[in-house]
Amino acid sequence: MALWDLKSRFILPWDEITVTGDYLDSNVKYPAPADLDHLIAVSPDDFSIKIDPKTPEEFKRMYERGQSNILSEELADGVKTLYLKFNGKHKAITVNSASSKDGNGDWTADSDALNVTTDNKIYKEFSGSVNFDIDVSQSANNYAGVYVANMSAVDLEDEADKAHFLVDFYIPDKTYITSFDLFWGSSDAAYWTKNVTTQINGGAFKNGWNVLDFDWSLATKVGSPDSAAIDYIQIRINYSASQGDDTDFRVNYIRAVLPESVDYRYSTAYIAKNTGGSYIDEIGATNDVMLFSGTDTKFMKAVISGCLYQLFGDDNQKEGAKQNEWERKFEEDIFRLEGEYPPRRLKAEKRVKISR
Repeated sequence: MALWDLKSRFILPWDEITVTGDYLDSNVKYPAPADLDHLIAVSPDDFSIKIDPKTPEEFKRMYERGQSNILSEELADGVKTLYLKFNGKHKAITVNSASSKDGNGDWTADSDALNVTTDNKIYKEFSGSVNFDIDVSQSANNYAGVYVANMSAVDLEDEADKAHFLVDFYIPDKTYITSFDLFWGSSDAAYWTKNVTTQINGGAFKNGWNVLDFDWSLATKVGSPDSAAIDYIQIRINYSASQGDDTDFRVNYIRAVLPESVDYRYSTAYIAKNTGGSYIDEIGATNDVMLFSGTDTKFMKAVISGCLYQLFGDDNQKEGAKQNEWERKFEEDIFRLEGEYPPRRLKAEKRVKISR
């Protein structure tokens, strides 16, 4: 516990790990590394951009105001998520806004789907979404889809095999939903297709809006589609045999985005390595090696004094003293470390009181 206390107070160099990930314009939620304990910084390819860390509440408030160059981290429903928004060099290309049934081509039902309509009340972008229902008795396919085959052609030749297709999709009840398929190309006989089983941040599908990420580089090609004239799109929702009839599924804002590389620097939740060199988050053998071994003796002393305080603090209380000696020793060691390592906690957001 003493080690975790110190890790929660300071950014420690032996705890730091850097990984590279993709940033996609128009999306702010990304999967966090499994071992992430504390996000330190994000560095885009463009080093002139300074990214400011924020609390999740600050990030959401600033993002809603249209501000950029901000990041945060959050743990919710057992899933670690990174939030990132910055002014990158690649902007999202709208392939189909999916903001009305017949605004750009005519969205049509397929398999178990029916009642395709325009929804002007619930949407993520533009002024509406494409709404449809599911009647599972219409087929034995265990999927429902909507497609548009006569939309204005979009030239994605420069983005071919590199871009990600992002789709906002609304699920009324996720209980039996298993995956999604996206098809894009020249027709229902010439297209690329990709399946996804999670939201873009790696979390399970949820009731409400989900952002789906279809990586073109991992897609399957069927026939001879033309990347310079994409005019066919289909989104398909797959489910188990237990799925029942349901209403008000929605699709909105289908866009293609070229990824931009960013480096995530963070403190790991790991504390040691085993004999095989693998990182571990708890000691399981006497020959496991702590990450701070052979580094700063002042830090090692603080770990020892913290352990002794936790083990013998109650037995080392002097008469009439409010603080035992090991507690005092631990706090003295922490004070010495404050001059060596930066604090981990974010600074509190400054607030201004407005006079009436």
